[in-house]
Formats: sequence, structure tokens, C-alpha cells
Amino acid sequence: MNMVSLGSRSFQGRPVAAGRSGTIAALDVGSSKISCFIAKIEPGRMSNGHAPVRVIGIGHQVSRGIRAGAIVDMDAAEEAIRVAVDAAERMAGVTIREVVVGFSGAEPKSQTVGVRASISGGEVSDGDLSRLINHAQTNFQPEGRDVMHAIPTNYSVDGSRGVRDPRGMFGEKLGVEVHMVSVLRGPLRNLELCIDGPRRRHDRHGRGDDLARNLLRRRNGLLRFRVNRRESHY
Repeated sequence: MNMVSLGSRSFQGRPVAAGRSGTIAALDVGSSKISCFIAKIEPGRMSNGHAPVRVIGIGHQVSRGIRAGAIVDMDAAEEAIRVAVDAAERMAGVTIREVVVGFSGAEPKSQTVGVRASISGGEVSDGDLSRLINHAQTNFQPEGRDVMHAIPTNYSVDGSRGVRDPRGMFGEKLGVEVHMVSVLRGPLRNLELCIDGPRRRHDRHGRGDDLARNLLRRRNGLLRFRVNRRESHY
């Protein structure tokens, strides 16, 4: 299953860090069922260091307009998504403005991209890692596809591979191998439009919440956040 975060730069399908507040939402768009979950981030910290969450809203609906993970009927898919999201929102008593979407299809493909760069000042810093990974993302533009995940898997310093975390090390050349996962742009765009459609219908009934504005931000920014969060784990 592919995961894309629409609207939220804070949650990328990983455990919630302690100290955060508010609500998070997840939408699973499948060929047989569409489900929406809304959870509230509770105060405190669990034994693993993450914040506890409590599910406060659940909505599900028989999937329509989706076949083998692809949108085949925009109107039917929009309606099914609307019903699932509405049910979760009504149970939770909130209106979601950010959502993490899980979906299948769109022919995911993975590739490894390697880049190298000189180290400014000799010591590897967070800024060096960010610039290097952003450079890998900028130069990886598969035709007709959008990058969903950019995950650094291996660093090297002056040709020495297998470096887990190069921050604080000294050298002349820093390298990184980034695991890129991309999907076809068309099916992803169709899904975005189906998620956008129900909210625009709601706007005409006075809800005044523009999903296009709140959820459909460009994924490039989301990917930068995802990569920065990943860096701390390597």
C-alpha cells in the first residue's frame, strides 16, 4: 500500500512524537472498502517515548468507483469517500483539515539514487545532509511519475561506505544513497480530485472548508519534511 500525506507536514505514517496536541486523521481508500479514522493525541508519554492516541471517530463505506486500486468512476468514488469521512467527522465532532491517505495501485516503482558532494567546513552537519538529499530529489524526476518516499539508506564519507550517521564526522566528500519510491502521476491526481470533490460539495452547503486549499498542498514540501525526519534515524 502507498502512503501520501495530504495537508499535514507533521504526520507521515509514523508514531506521534510526545508533546504534540490536536487530532490526526487517516483515510484508507481500497477497492472493497473505504475507511476513515480520526484520533486525538492524548497528553503524556508511553514507554516507547511516543504520545498515546485515542480513536474518536470511525467511518467506513463500501468502495465504489475503484477497481484494482485505480479510480474508474470519479463521481462514485467521491461519494463513497464523502460518506466515510462524514461518518468519522460526525462521531468525532470535528472537521478534519489534514489527512494521511493509504491507497493501492498507481504502479509503485523503487529506485536507488546516489549523490556525492563536498563537505563545507570539513565537518558534516544537518545542513549538509539536507542539501545532499534535496539534491538527489531535485535530480530524480521520472517521467509521468511522482515521488512518494525519499529515504536515505546508506551514507559514505570520503568513499567509506556503511556510515550510519555521518553528522559530526570530518571529511572532504559526503555521499548518500536514497531509496526513491514513485507512482504514476495520473492515478494519484485522480485520487486527489476525488478527495477534493466531496469537500467542495460541502462548501456549497455552508461548511466553508476548502479541501483543495487545506489538503492538496504540493507533495514536494511534504517530501522535504519526510526526508528531514528520516535523517535522524540514519
